[in-house]
Amino acid sequence: MNLFRIQNNSKHSDDPKRTFQYCIDNKILGLGYAVDSEHDITNWDEYTRLAKNIYNKSNINYDNFYTVERMHEKVKSGDFCWTRSPDGEYYLAKATSGWYYKYNNEEIDIVNVFNAEIKIVPIDDVPGKVISSFRAPCAFQSIKSKPALIYSQFLWNKLNGINYKNKNTDVNDNIDAKGYGLWDLIDNEDVEDLIFIKLQMDGYIVIPHSRKKDTMSYEFYLIHKDKKNRAIVQTKTGGSAINRDDYKNRPETVYLFQPKKNYEGSPAENITEIESEALEMFIENNQRIIPGKILNMYKCYKDILKNL
Repeated sequence: MNLFRIQNNSKHSDDPKRTFQYCIDNKILGLGYAVDSEHDITNWDEYTRLAKNIYNKSNINYDNFYTVERMHEKVKSGDFCWTRSPDGEYYLAKATSGWYYKYNNEEIDIVNVFNAEIKIVPIDDVPGKVISSFRAPCAFQSIKSKPALIYSQFLWNKLNGINYKNKNTDVNDNIDAKGYGLWDLIDNEDVEDLIFIKLQMDGYIVIPHSRKKDTMSYEFYLIHKDKKNRAIVQTKTGGSAINRDDYKNRPETVYLFQPKKNYEGSPAENITEIESEALEMFIENNQRIIPGKILNMYKCYKDILKNL
């Protein structure tokens, strides 16, 4: 089982919304690159023979046409694929076929397709790894993230009313998820959001303007609404270490989070290390204000992965 994302539209479409709706109505996801055929084609050799008359290596479009070849090679029934509408709505799909060429006479340039069951997903439930994958300009690509695949399977079960507490769910049947924990599922941006929420509940006010990528030594800057003291936060997920010595001379209170407790340097009075167990308890006790994607990941971990 694999995970992909596709820009389910065509640069040649005059009406991207109509094109996207055509895909939803016909339960397909796909790309353009039409050929001179007025019937469906299921034979790849037949399609490429026709396509090479139009999209050949001397043609500037060939590099883009290569995305069709990749889709043909990679997508199989049972794979998951994310897509996004022209209005910015996210959809999760499960392929029910591999590639085929779908003829249409509606002047919609979506012809290289695969069949799929497609579900709209609330933006709150879309993981950061998926959102960031749409920043790339290519029309089709793999999302090479095992945690994102595990989450997509779990979310698919939820969207389809499958009891995720049942150990016989697809999470176990189709994905080797053994050994994955909560902090493998939650990426660094979502961890930042979680700590952001927790510290605000603890009385801190986060300064939004401070949350920029060029502040490399911390994720955001806070002021306590009662005590008036200043604080900064630094988080690292995965195996990346945090060196306490980089923060021990700072004038602010420093909150550090490394879920595997991978710290270097010496402890200091101004540094507080947030325990992963404390964050798990915070999620458990405050589910109504936890972003959907984090809450889903927590439930996936608690009810399935933890029991593998």
